[in-house]
Amino acid sequence: MDYSELFEEKYQEVFQQLEKFVNSEFRSSKEDDEDERDFLETYNEVKLNLEEWRNQHFEKSSLKSDFEIYQYFTSRNNKANFPEHLFPGVLERKTKTLFLEKRSEAEYPAFIEDLAENKAFKDIIDIANNYYKYFDLVYKDKKWKPIDLTKFDHNYESAEYFLKLHRKIYTQRKVIGSTTKKDYTKEIAQTKQLLSSFEEEEKIFLLKVFHDRILTARKGMDKTELIRFSHVLSGIKDLSIFYKVAGDAQTYTLFHKKYPHFVNLQNGKFYQTLINRLDASKLYSLKAEVKLIESEVLKEINKAGKK
Repeated sequence: MDYSELFEEKYQEVFQQLEKFVNSEFRSSKEDDEDERDFLETYNEVKLNLEEWRNQHFEKSSLKSDFEIYQYFTSRNNKANFPEHLFPGVLERKTKTLFLEKRSEAEYPAFIEDLAENKAFKDIIDIANNYYKYFDLVYKDKKWKPIDLTKFDHNYESAEYFLKLHRKIYTQRKVIGSTTKKDYTKEIAQTKQLLSSFEEEEKIFLLKVFHDRILTARKGMDKTELIRFSHVLSGIKDLSIFYKVAGDAQTYTLFHKKYPHFVNLQNGKFYQTLINRLDASKLYSLKAEVKLIESEVLKEINKAGKK
């Protein structure tokens, strides 16, 4: 059996299904709803659905019990990390050898399909996180034109198709002949107030989320959101990590707390308060991750309570 071909076929099948879902949701939101929905509302809903579906699939998948093999297969130095570079030896030798230590060869094709499906979900989620500005432009146009997600490039903001649409959208909105500059005094004051509202433990928690769920998982984050996030973190007051042993630094200790620890902070309103602040700050990738973490923590607490 050609495992590379099996992987590629399943990957393409799932990728195309998810691509169709993303385009369908945006088109429906813009054109079919009685009142055109706000772009951000649709964008966040699409991302949240993709994350939840991937998590649900992972719970049922054989990957969960064979996580060591999955980690090997998706490791940074593994060519199999990129579908276009798949080669028979990766699936035929090391990955298969690891699998056969626990399972039968008859189960291996199903495992290959699990790898492919999970990879398709991960890629679509990464694209959704990074294609924010292009999605927004297409949504601002008269009609939603289906986006080919296979053509995504991290440097898309300098691509001609993006620049052309950007000129079209913002030329339409430009007031010709206007030389009056907008006064941003009010917005600056509101932004400063919003940034100062983030508590110290919230900043450390968000740094932990960024490390665990975005950086380590190699998910993408829009450049604009990353810059906004840096402003939130810039106000961390505890500097002891620079002159104390890491284990004695308050920020380091809090960083290593497990997610359930934060549930009881701020009179039990930690997660919801933080989600509201992230929404107001337009930190949508982090907001989606925090909502998922909250759901996972509550599920874990409920399960423990039933025992």
